[in-house]
Amino acid sequence: MRIYYNYHGKEQVRDVDRKEILIGRLSPLSAPDIDLGEDPTVSRKHCRIRATDKGCTIEDLRSTNGTIVDEEYVESMAIAPTSAIRLGETAIRFSLDGDGAQAAAPAEAAAKPQSAVNPPPSPKPSSILPPKSVLPGKADKPVSKPKAAAAAKPKAAAPAEKPVAKPKAADKAKSVSPPASKPKASSPPPPAKSPAKADAPSPAPKPKTVASKPPAKPTATKPPASKPAETKPADPKPATAAPPANDSKFREQLAKLFEVPLDFAAGLRLEDVLKRVLDRVIELVPGAKHGAILLADKGTGKLSVKASFPQGEVVVVESLARRVMEESHGFILERNVEGSGTSKSANVVKVETGMYAPLLTNERPLGAVFVDDPKRDKPYSEEDMQFLLAVSHYVATVVQNHELQTGLSENSSLLNRISAKFPAATQKKLIDEVKDDKMKPNGTKADLPVLYAELRGFEAAGNEMPADTSVEMMSEYYAALQQAIFRYDGTIDRFSGDSIVVVFGAPEPDDKATEKSVVAAIAMRDAIRDLNVARVQKGGNIWHLGVGVNLGQVFHGFVGTKEHMEFSVVGPSVTRATGFCKGAENGEVLIGPELYQKVFKMIDAERSTITHANYGEFHCYRVKGLKQQH
Repeated sequence: MRIYYNYHGKEQVRDVDRKEILIGRLSPLSAPDIDLGEDPTVSRKHCRIRATDKGCTIEDLRSTNGTIVDEEYVESMAIAPTSAIRLGETAIRFSLDGDGAQAAAPAEAAAKPQSAVNPPPSPKPSSILPPKSVLPGKADKPVSKPKAAAAAKPKAAAPAEKPVAKPKAADKAKSVSPPASKPKASSPPPPAKSPAKADAPSPAPKPKTVASKPPAKPTATKPPASKPAETKPADPKPATAAPPANDSKFREQLAKLFEVPLDFAAGLRLEDVLKRVLDRVIELVPGAKHGAILLADKGTGKLSVKASFPQGEVVVVESLARRVMEESHGFILERNVEGSGTSKSANVVKVETGMYAPLLTNERPLGAVFVDDPKRDKPYSEEDMQFLLAVSHYVATVVQNHELQTGLSENSSLLNRISAKFPAATQKKLIDEVKDDKMKPNGTKADLPVLYAELRGFEAAGNEMPADTSVEMMSEYYAALQQAIFRYDGTIDRFSGDSIVVVFGAPEPDDKATEKSVVAAIAMRDAIRDLNVARVQKGGNIWHLGVGVNLGQVFHGFVGTKEHMEFSVVGPSVTRATGFCKGAENGEVLIGPELYQKVFKMIDAERSTITHANYGEFHCYRVKGLKQQH
């Protein structure tokens, strides 16, 4: 779609390859496709034009001065290339095929009194373009509205002169105000010299560029180096990183960029990696003075700056960063800024230009990268944009690899903790909870059997044998105990030197927890007995085992932070089980009276009373084994 917009006699043309076009003024909160920044009466988000299979519509976006189509204020309505559209003090028209002749509006649109839209602060002619004999701002009085303008029909006339290319900032324009001599435009043509009557325009030929001032180029064409000098982002380009025409320079830039990670140390923080990449980008993009890399939080989506150059001195427009993330392509942002010149009659124009590109991986936006140069004397080129897009893909890969490595490390740590403490069925469920981010700190109280086991002779043997031998021996004994525990769905609360604490029925409830606790204790005793026999036959050292099991109330659950949670069991029942273990002889299993009442039908046991220096006197049952039917 080709858009023509005319402000105080200065017409400009823009080709936009989009079916939805936002028109307004550029600001930190708005990045329109058509920027009417020269017209202060236009709102930041003024209106939107949509092109569909059924035609075009225009929608006012609650603008301050309204959107006027054919002299009527509208909120939303269908429009055609012949519609006369006015936003503030700017006249708009369009063509769908890029042919200016087809987009020409009737003469009455050119002769509408400007007071019907928004009267300017100083007298100006009411038509879109003033007569040749009248300069902008010099009209003696407004042109009266022609009585028969509504019925006027186009009639044959000599073709209008070819338009002159609009000067760019690169041509060292001396002023952004209307020129002394009116620029010639293809449409709409100037009305008749008589201020009281306006002739209908004739069809104009398709615009062609006349090189009146080399090396000026029309902003509506699409050569890679052509960029508009107005305050607006360039037409969005697809976020592809194909090498531009200057292939050798492009490849040299990429080669220098790819050298960055070769010296990365293991475990380097992501922020440090991004800082090094950004430093190299600033070095390789011609004239880049500022830059930033922003990443979106996976949970909240909030954007934050992870790297900037210079450090902490970069201001990034978040709305523009989100725009490139949503639209999945980058754009070049340009803005003409008027400053005080050496002459009182002229202003110096400088160009503020920047580039935004999205960080995409598998079509998922991770963030954005931004560079700019507030003192650059010409816009960034298409080659610069293509290089930044290549950089953005590279940075997205770096971020994704870091996420994968972090996830693997966290999962590995979690799997190590889970595999060492929980039986297979419980492991699978806990891993699924972690993947779904459902595991959170929690706890509950319940009456559960707790087992406390102790290896005897550990300290004495450990002092006499080499450290590596002690570690090997401990691993062998604990492997035998762990196998017996997991066989009966026990959960290991903790290893503590020569002791181990086990709970049954947690974190997953188990109706057979009491029976399994006693069977597991007997299996642990038998496993250590068989291991000792084998070690004695080989001439190795041996350790003995004492086991105590008690049924009582405990608090169990996952405690700690989300990043590091541990399963834990605490309560008086743990202390009681410890006392039973301390009172047991080598190779004995002692259980409390409460547990015995639950399992007496399946075990052979005898009542006993033991006294311990630290735990006092208490009643218990010495378990000899399982009854034959069990």
